[in-house]
Amino acid sequence: MATASSFVPVDQVIATAMSISEGADTIDRAFMKDWVYLGLQEIGPNVAWYGEAVLYPTDYTFQKPANMHSAIDITLYDSAGKELRYTFRGKGHRGHQSDNILINDGTYAPGLGAPIDLSEDAYYYHIGTSDAASIVSHAFLKYWKFPVDEHGDLMVPEQDVLPLAKFVKYMLYFRKDDKQGIRLTHPIWTAARNEARAAHKIPDGIMGTEIARTFQSLIQKQRFKQF
Repeated sequence: MATASSFVPVDQVIATAMSISEGADTIDRAFMKDWVYLGLQEIGPNVAWYGEAVLYPTDYTFQKPANMHSAIDITLYDSAGKELRYTFRGKGHRGHQSDNILINDGTYAPGLGAPIDLSEDAYYYHIGTSDAASIVSHAFLKYWKFPVDEHGDLMVPEQDVLPLAKFVKYMLYFRKDDKQGIRLTHPIWTAARNEARAAHKIPDGIMGTEIARTFQSLIQKQRFKQF
């Protein structure tokens, strides 16, 4: 199983990219950190990205961790540590009345089809009503996190340094609008990205399936006609 067990600073990727990019200068270097971030998203997470957090609500909301890439699962609890049932409603706040009057009244009655409304935006999870929020003590979040150091600066899995350097070189040709360079480096980067993704694959079927399921979405979505 190939998983990233050590991390290096972004500057190591940039130094490698500079060494294989003829004519790159300090002005180009200023853009490279952003390119490394974009390339790391293209490669995607592995088990080294796994994280857990306990979140406490403020004004009916849970703030997402600053280093969060995407969520795997979230569980709500009351002050006694009992799990609370919720329905994830997608993006934003409720705009429509529910067909269930108990939900509209803010009553927590999961056995009667009135669990807690939970929704999200880019930075927060939202509890649907003040009455529901009053019984939620905290949430337990499992998530994929961007690897960062104690100062919040991005770290890069050591095994991804060369693939990301190739991506930076590819982006450098975009910056210079060098169409021939773009054509030449695109397949090189694509192959390197695919190899890196393959190296990140996990033989455990359950975990591999979970990564594939959650990579492009925050938590498993359900569709509702009224929210």
